[in-house]
Amino acid sequence: MQITIVVPDDIGELIGLIGRQTGRSTSGMCAGWIKDGVYREIENLNKVEVYKSLIRKRQKEEAQQKDEESPEE
Repeated sequence: MQITIVVPDDIGELIGLIGRQTGRSTSGMCAGWIKDGVYREIENLNKVEVYKSLIRKRQKEEAQQKDEESPEE
């Protein structure tokens, strides 16, 4: 897949500098960075979903405890 992006001039200069220092292509470096970023974002989103699930579970358990503690009419 081919994607075109626009980066600020200072970032472009840094990418060029890193490429010259390491002998890597701009495309190869950016593809690797994007891949790492996408996986990191997916991991972060999954963590958020896990935390949301834990919060819902805790709220449900607290509501059940409250119901059990309430005197029956």
